[in-house]
Amino acid sequence: MVLIFRSHFAFSRNPRITNQGKNVSIPYGFTSTLIKILEKEKPTHIAVVFDTTGPTQRHLIFPDYKGHRDNAPEELDTAIPDVDQILGAFNIPVYRLGGYEADDLIGTIAIEAEKETFETYLVTTDKDFAQLVTDTTYLYRLSSRSDAEEIMGVEQIKEKWKIQRPEQVIDILSLWGDSSDNIPGVTGIGEKTAQKLLAQFDNLENLLKNTDQLKGKQRENLENESGVAKLSKQLATIDCEVPFEFNFEDMRRRSPDITRLNDIFIEFEFNQLGKRVFGDLFDQQKDAAKAELLQTINDIEVNYQLAETADERSNLINLLSQQSAFCFDCETTSLDKKNAQLVGLAFSFDAQTGFFVPLPIDRYECKSVLDEFQTLFEDTGIEKVGQNLKYDLTVLRWYGIEAKGPFFDTMIA
Repeated sequence: MVLIFRSHFAFSRNPRITNQGKNVSIPYGFTSTLIKILEKEKPTHIAVVFDTTGPTQRHLIFPDYKGHRDNAPEELDTAIPDVDQILGAFNIPVYRLGGYEADDLIGTIAIEAEKETFETYLVTTDKDFAQLVTDTTYLYRLSSRSDAEEIMGVEQIKEKWKIQRPEQVIDILSLWGDSSDNIPGVTGIGEKTAQKLLAQFDNLENLLKNTDQLKGKQRENLENESGVAKLSKQLATIDCEVPFEFNFEDMRRRSPDITRLNDIFIEFEFNQLGKRVFGDLFDQQKDAAKAELLQTINDIEVNYQLAETADERSNLINLLSQQSAFCFDCETTSLDKKNAQLVGLAFSFDAQTGFFVPLPIDRYECKSVLDEFQTLFEDTGIEKVGQNLKYDLTVLRWYGIEAKGPFFDTMIA
């Protein structure tokens, strides 16, 4: 999930919106990072793991776990299915399991991968993954602000955390806490103090057995908050024994579904990524796809009718009177409502359906035809819809028609 949130924040000020109004910021950021990893690292096996929306085992033992975080952005509701769709086109398996965090599934996979002698890279921005680093498992740590990455092995973790072995990261977090996950830690103990205590006592359990060697407030806090420290360690420990099915053959890297991926890139307007993956061919396919979407009036089935005679107008009025709403437009000779002359009325109440009533040039004859529509326009049980209704209502008023609401003006909606 860290890549999902990383992509969200990367485009939060300048989101990527398609011409159809779809926000594709998260899918774009995620896909860009994925392609970079595939091109640069050329993995033989790959899988993606996501969190689920429900509570996890950690929430059961500590309800305030991650409780300080803001609600997930609304765009995640549509972004994650889009990312799933993209990963499906790349033929990359996705794992998620209710009641467990993605961290736990990743830890379980990493332990099994080590048994199979794989060289494993955990792609993340989370520091707590450092506890999983071994001689064959590395932290592929992405920067939260750039595309740079840092590959960290055992020695790099030991140096960064000032510890003797990577699993002591859990003990550091149990004492220091982790504000990002709302893991409490022990009052008054920060990172450096936790490092000094572990250098002396090796792990949390041994430290708590020997608090008599400490002094003052530090001893008092550790003894009074020993339960909190143990809870914090439980929360910080990645569960590497999650009961879920997976196999490494499913993770073997396969060629993407070119047609499916190309269609997604065109739909999401991933133009730069499309050129990067498909080359100049993508532009040709994109243009062809656009051409298929372009339509003229000849491509659309419509029902446009002319109501010219008295009987045709009567039938139209009867039809409009049965509607809960209709839209109308005054066709005139000028945009100046005081000098405009009516030449016709247009009506519609359904998609691809329209009626046009031509009006006589002679003002007296024109008003005579308009009078037939007076009852319709004065009917308060029918909503009148239009664009810039103020203009149309004024023109009608000049011809003696006082239309009554309710009104809906699309220009100010």
